[in-house]
Amino acid sequence: MNVNTPTPVDSPTRPPATDPPPHLVIGIAGGSASGKSSLSHRLAHGLGPHHCAVIAHDRYYRDHPNLTAADRLQLDYDHPGAIETALLLRHLRALRAGQAIQLPHYDYARHCRTTEATPLQQAPVIIIEGLFVLADPHLRRVLDLKIFVHTPDDLRLLRRIKRDTTERGQPLAEVLERYENRVRPGHIRHVAPSRRHADLVWDQGNDDTFPARLLNRLRQTP
Repeated sequence: MNVNTPTPVDSPTRPPATDPPPHLVIGIAGGSASGKSSLSHRLAHGLGPHHCAVIAHDRYYRDHPNLTAADRLQLDYDHPGAIETALLLRHLRALRAGQAIQLPHYDYARHCRTTEATPLQQAPVIIIEGLFVLADPHLRRVLDLKIFVHTPDDLRLLRRIKRDTTERGQPLAEVLERYENRVRPGHIRHVAPSRRHADLVWDQGNDDTFPARLLNRLRQTP
């Protein structure tokens, strides 16, 4: 097919009965700083807050409260096992059952979950975006539409440096060291091969119309 923000989970509460359960779950994967989040939020904005909700897979990075900050820094965060996908799948089942969930928060500067959580109500369209969304077979099975965002490596590196140093408070030397020794090898080993599972691939450098066309398609989905 082709088209041209963690804590223990609170007990879920039911939203108003007038809210329909999700009928479409979309997965958006791609390399680090490829534009997954931008595409996800552009679609959500176009569909409207009551019609679409976005879940970032990296909110579910595993917590390691028994490790020191130095030990947490040495963990490999560019492997699918670094994320607690089982918790995300439980949350998706709750949403499909018409229940609200509590989205975990993750502190990227300290590499640990925080004590905060954000409530999320069900929506007709749920978008899950993240590095390993298409790399996990259990997660792939619950996706109705699978999208991969392809972006040139040099552009992704520039975006990651800007994001991690300004938004996540990480030192430049740490960002570059992690990219060379963890991010790039993890992308080659886990992320890039997951492209073969995609229903749609957005070649971001060569197609500026993809988001608008996809949004139009989703608006026409019954």
